[in-house]
Amino acid sequence: MSFSPWLTAPFHFLVPDSPTTLFTTSALLYAALCGILLLVSVGLIYWLRDPEETDLASSLLATGAVWVGLAWAALPAVDALWVSATLDPTTGLKYPWATPDFLAQWQGGLRVAHGSFLGTVVVLALVAIPLVYFFYEENDLETSLGGRIGNAAKYTGLIVTIALVLFGTGLLIQNRSTGEDGDGKGGANNN
Repeated sequence: MSFSPWLTAPFHFLVPDSPTTLFTTSALLYAALCGILLLVSVGLIYWLRDPEETDLASSLLATGAVWVGLAWAALPAVDALWVSATLDPTTGLKYPWATPDFLAQWQGGLRVAHGSFLGTVVVLALVAIPLVYFFYEENDLETSLGGRIGNAAKYTGLIVTIALVLFGTGLLIQNRSTGEDGDGKGGANNN
């Protein structure tokens, strides 16, 4: 199945002739998308903020957190672009350069990107955002800067501890609703 030239002509740069072209094209498109998402994040935080209770650190952190979440959510589009761009639109077959080893390398790169985004989200959600929140909650006239930082770190440590206990408990408790065979009966020896 071939598309008419007037449809594909404006998008000729999306048809890769080599893996380098595909990587460059997808990287440029993802960078442009991330730039747009950064502008959306800045606009969203500016719109949602309270002008009387806003400071630079919390605004930057909130903007960064929203941007990381949106950029991570947009990453599957890159995966879809890579998978679909390995097919020749005229024949429907994979390009000769789209070998299983090459695709496995790219999938490994995407796993690293997803893991990096996940790690960033965890650090933002469990450490950075609570630390900044508790720092500004401790805004007493009687508390020194060191006291504010210490109290914020103490409460942030408590949040991290609770999250680790919940995560560890979830890993240690066996799911009783499904057995090893996944039949929902609790195991093979269950009558």
